[in-house]
Amino acid sequence: MSDKSAPPQQLQPPLPSLLSVMQSHSTSTTQASQLPSTSTSATPGSHTIGLLHHTYLDSLNLAVNAEFHFLTCQICQAALAPGEVKHHLTKMHGTQSRKGAGDTQALWEVETAKDEGRSTLHQSLVNSLLKELEPMLQVVQTPLDGRMVSPWLLTTQWHEHMAGNDIKKLCSLVALPKNNDGDIPGLSDAVEAYYEEALSLLDKTGELVLQRLNSPDPMKSGISNTPFHKHLHKTTMKQYILPVVALLAMLIRQEYSGKPFSGSNPRLMELLAVLCIDDPQGRDALDLIHQLLFEVWTTAWTHDGDRDIVDPTERCLALMMLRQDGAFKEPQEVTPVIARFHYCMCLTFLQEIHHHLESDPDSDELEHCMDLENFFVEKRHYTFAHLHSLQHQASSLAYDTMSLPQVWWTDTRTWKSIRGEQVNFADICKVFEQTEAKPVQIWEEVILMGQDIRVEYDRIADDLVSKDEYTPSLAEELCRASKPAAVAWPTQNLVVLGKHVSLLCQYLKTIALTGKDKLIPHALDGITSDILVQDLALARPHAEVAARACFPDKPEVVDLYQNYVFVNYDQLFDSKDLLTIMTKCSLPILHFGLTISSW
Repeated sequence: MSDKSAPPQQLQPPLPSLLSVMQSHSTSTTQASQLPSTSTSATPGSHTIGLLHHTYLDSLNLAVNAEFHFLTCQICQAALAPGEVKHHLTKMHGTQSRKGAGDTQALWEVETAKDEGRSTLHQSLVNSLLKELEPMLQVVQTPLDGRMVSPWLLTTQWHEHMAGNDIKKLCSLVALPKNNDGDIPGLSDAVEAYYEEALSLLDKTGELVLQRLNSPDPMKSGISNTPFHKHLHKTTMKQYILPVVALLAMLIRQEYSGKPFSGSNPRLMELLAVLCIDDPQGRDALDLIHQLLFEVWTTAWTHDGDRDIVDPTERCLALMMLRQDGAFKEPQEVTPVIARFHYCMCLTFLQEIHHHLESDPDSDELEHCMDLENFFVEKRHYTFAHLHSLQHQASSLAYDTMSLPQVWWTDTRTWKSIRGEQVNFADICKVFEQTEAKPVQIWEEVILMGQDIRVEYDRIADDLVSKDEYTPSLAEELCRASKPAAVAWPTQNLVVLGKHVSLLCQYLKTIALTGKDKLIPHALDGITSDILVQDLALARPHAEVAARACFPDKPEVVDLYQNYVFVNYDQLFDSKDLLTIMTKCSLPILHFGLTISSW
């Protein structure tokens, strides 16, 4: 019996440089092509169908992709990132018998603690391989075959403009600065204050000017009858300014580096100094932001024949769409960012119109608007027009490209499906059963405390034409909680359609963009509708009284209980609240949390 505690007989010689293996690829390919097709020998630098082989790599069932420079597992046929190889070999193949050259098979079996020394040695060898590969994996790659490039990138050519550049450095250019770090302090607050000031000018601007600001293609579609307007929710604007924050951050970082680039401006360093020393929301910072943005968006950017993206806004957009793995996001992820740029650009031009009015109070704001119109309409040589063209192309690709199915039903007898996780339809039914049983239990035991009290409503119907606030919606006892709104309110209500209690909802984004109501009726199931009616009729009046007593200085909370069907204590529910509730209900049964857009 051999002594297992004895050291290994002989370890494999040091690993040759992987780069030298790849460099010998061109010469070894010719030699390899002369070998018999049945040969299975693995020599350093041998090449098979785009893969580079080496004796040591073959012992681990690994090879190098010659075109994209990453390691591949020959057992799983999987591409491995630098940080995945050690985990993959240990967890997936650590205890499997693999054929390798020499004694390398025993060195890579991870079964007992006695092999730790050998495992450590080979881990260091693999790490050295990955270290040589890192420089190739850290730059944007351009496929040699044009058929591997998406139609979107063929249109934008972003991958060619950024080929060979370090991915982390590119992404760091448009990283949003935090207010508490030393990079660009206070930039987000300054941009937010700038656009809050611009939004305040909407009430001081004539309707025709706002209509022209909301008409990107007047030659084709005419002047829009819908004026440029605020968003319905104030929090929306905080999301819309993020691309502008990224744009200014990118320009400041490029200016600070000292290297030449399109969009260079000495005011960038002035803005950085003001942000570091003065008040970020002061007059100096806001004026500098306006001057910088207006200059960028009113310059006719032309290509000089090099590979750089000349327009700083498009360059920022491309960098924002670049992922950490070097790939670019799909067109449907581009369109929201372009829409935010467009909205902020119109507000900047509105600021410029009012600056002209301040310098010349007797002038006409419409004339100033007409002077600036070339900067915010299509088919011009400016940033707005170019982004609008990209928007059209991205939207067309997003609508016309057929995507893979979101849910794949693998069994139509028991109805099992896969969407990242395997799901049984019966489990989904259990989720709904529990969400119905729990409110019934709370209503009967906690709220009514066992009392047999209910409101009958089987003969109540709504007059869907009348909007008189004194016309009962379900009944007089429900009018305060779910009454049809006054004329100034949108058509959004709890209504009875035939025998069905329904929620008549609206999609607020559509209303904000088009200025038109789009009604979306949602019929409620029997249990939900009955619990809702009983709650509004019996419990809501007491909740209103309690709200007046608990929030005497907050009449807006009392207003919530008077005019909204669903109230989350002292505020309305939002998508985050619904996400938390759905996850809490589905996680114990499905073993993962459903979200709003999952099914």
